[in-house]
Amino acid sequence: MVWQQSGIADLLALTALSGVLLARSIWRRRQTAGANALFALVLAATLWAAASFVELSATRTSIKILATKFEYVGVQNVPPLWVMFALSFAGRGHLVTLRRAIALWLVPAAVIALAVTNELHGTIWPAVQQVTTAAGTSLVFGHGPAVWVSVTYAYL
Repeated sequence: MVWQQSGIADLLALTALSGVLLARSIWRRRQTAGANALFALVLAATLWAAASFVELSATRTSIKILATKFEYVGVQNVPPLWVMFALSFAGRGHLVTLRRAIALWLVPAAVIALAVTNELHGTIWPAVQQVTTAAGTSLVFGHGPAVWVSVTYAYL
């Protein structure tokens, strides 16, 4: 079997579909303050949910790891996009200069690059263990130092 079904996976699929519909609605109102950043934020969260759905539903380890890498793209874009949306919506969009936007994405871009190339260095997840339960097959990831840098950055 290539795919496994679960209630949580169904919720993730519904979340991703809802994200697409929400992004469509936001796009229609893109002239509103903060709409462009919110659109990108919703797309990042939608990618995160869709990739989580694939990770949870797949049974092959290689597909699960590939989906996890796509999750990192979504997850890492949320914090800088959230800041940009909040500033734009609050009427402070002028504070988001190109230089500041690049600074906001330095850590997320580095973490995405490390996730994509993790097999070379193991700084995101040094170990991956496949676990099979009654609910299906899942992966348990060990957390490397880059994960803690990412978490600290996201919560600051």
